Amino acid sequence: MIRAGPVVFVGGRTARRQKKTEGDDFFVARPPVIPPEEKAKLVLTVLAGDLSVSQAASEVGVSEQAVGNWKRQFISSGTQGLEGGASQSSERERRLLAQITELKTALGEV
Repeated sequence: MIRAGPVVFVGGRTARRQKKTEGDDFFVARPPVIPPEEKAKLVLTVLAGDLSVSQAASEVGVSEQAVGNWKRQFISSGTQGLEGGASQSSERERRLLAQITELKTALGEV
């Protein structure tokens, strides 16, 4: 175990120090970072019925809720939905970008 302020590295995973009461430390492990490609493979395995959500969650060390969220995101947006963060654009943003391109084309800027 290596301590780095409130973050602790335990067995290759990070954990954040929490306190229930004064002097009573315990650590909450952070889930591993799973690449979008691996999430997609896992979700496809769940959708095919080869693994249950709980089996898939324990296989990669995340919660059942995380796998359920990935499944929902995959169904609604495909692999792009699993990328998350800044790389995932909303439907509104996509419509606005298409509208900008259309307007630039009409003005002869594209």
